[in-house]
Amino acid sequence: MNWYGSETAFRNLRQRKDEIGGKDYAGGMQKDFNKLAQTTVADFLSMTPNANRVFMDFHTSCIGCRLSRFCTLNEVVEAYKLESACFFEELSKHLVSNLTKENSQ
Repeated sequence: MNWYGSETAFRNLRQRKDEIGGKDYAGGMQKDFNKLAQTTVADFLSMTPNANRVFMDFHTSCIGCRLSRFCTLNEVVEAYKLESACFFEELSKHLVSNLTKENSQ
């Protein structure tokens, strides 16, 4: 999966939230988390470099790992036995923040 599919998913997520005012937002968010879960660590970090802090906060060794080009975010959750909702929520905060910065420039 290329990165731009995930970026589009999160833009759609924000648009859907604005349009429906939060109604049925959680169901849509789960679908977008599933798309994010298939993104590789390297792709995610290349688009949101400030998210490296999340990987450090969750005590992973992903930063600088040679497998980051192949390892998906979902595999990180499984390998480190992380609470997926918390991990993806933190990652999505950084993603949305980065997209907001890009759109304002």
